[in-house]
Amino acid sequence: MYQMTYNYNHHNINYIMKNKIQTVTMILSSALIIYLIIFYDSSLKAAFNGLTLWVENVLCVLFPMLVVSRYMILSKAAYKISRFFSGAAKKIFGLGEGCAFAYVSSIISGYPAGTKTVCDMYSKKMMNKRDAFVLLCLCSNSSAIFLISTVGVIFFKSIYIGLIILISNYISAFISGLTASLLYPANTDKRLFNSIQSEAMNPFSAFSDAVGNAAASVINIGAYIVFFSVIIDAADKLMIFMGINSESFLNAFITGFFEVTAGAEKLANHYSANPALSVAVCCAFASFGGLCIFFQSVSFISHTDLSADKFFVFKLFQGVTAGITAFFLYKITFRMSLESFAPLHNPYSSGDNALLFSLITVIIVLIWIAIELVKYARIGKRNTHNKGRFGSGGGAFGKGEH
Repeated sequence: MYQMTYNYNHHNINYIMKNKIQTVTMILSSALIIYLIIFYDSSLKAAFNGLTLWVENVLCVLFPMLVVSRYMILSKAAYKISRFFSGAAKKIFGLGEGCAFAYVSSIISGYPAGTKTVCDMYSKKMMNKRDAFVLLCLCSNSSAIFLISTVGVIFFKSIYIGLIILISNYISAFISGLTASLLYPANTDKRLFNSIQSEAMNPFSAFSDAVGNAAASVINIGAYIVFFSVIIDAADKLMIFMGINSESFLNAFITGFFEVTAGAEKLANHYSANPALSVAVCCAFASFGGLCIFFQSVSFISHTDLSADKFFVFKLFQGVTAGITAFFLYKITFRMSLESFAPLHNPYSSGDNALLFSLITVIIVLIWIAIELVKYARIGKRNTHNKGRFGSGGGAFGKGEH
């Protein structure tokens, strides 16, 4: 009887919650449609700004890195790179041999490339489910170029602040990954799911797959950036209607929760009034990534059986940890920084940085493809030679001519 009552009440609670979520979704969707109709010009401008942001920061920088990352996974080069870092990964986080590549990729590319790499490797059975989730908590970080060049130098006009945010991000990611590894300990008898034993895809097929997969991913990311650009503009209009100044700290906070780049730019404007707090909040959002980055990550996680809900909780934890770390790190090192770091003018524009980074990436992938093609040609030549000697086509042990 008690069990039946419990099940009935539990079903009622779920039903009520589902109805409330549907009601809220309907209200927000209707409000957004009304906004798009009334503020058509403003929403169009916001969408165009989002599209520009996608071209400059995703298409030029992230796309080549996604191609390289996917290609290295398909060609099994990722496993070879991971072996250099496997000792530390195993001792600290209990991770298998093939896992370290995802962390290296996340440091170079930033989010959501780290998440995509983890999901790709997990789908290819190069790691088990526990390792994949720990890596999600460890590898969802912003790139060093964005934090130092864009946030530090361009927004805050200081390389010192960029370094504070960068260090705090990596510390919080380490704590998040370590927490996940302790909450979900590795089984002593766990199998290392990997496909390293299987034959790597040939270079032509691997490169074609990598380009197609990366193109689909960046288009998906672009859609989220454009959509959230419109959402931020709508939120700005709503905050103005509610009497919240567009230049206020609360406005910057809400914007950062939705999209980290726009939020960081607004938070930098409050640096002179609230230095430590502005840096800490900016660092927290850079580590969390904002809802825009979170949903980009979910678009990759949704193709696996990994938990997006748990990932969201850990991302919030990582953001809070990063903010607290940055606050105290700034307070402790501020006086030292006055003598060591002056406000720095950025010698390159963001477009120049993106172009340079893309050029280096393209050169690396072309060199790697050339090496793979040479290896593939040698293997094919050796197989043809062996077939001529031992095959059925008239070799030394073949049938010969009749």
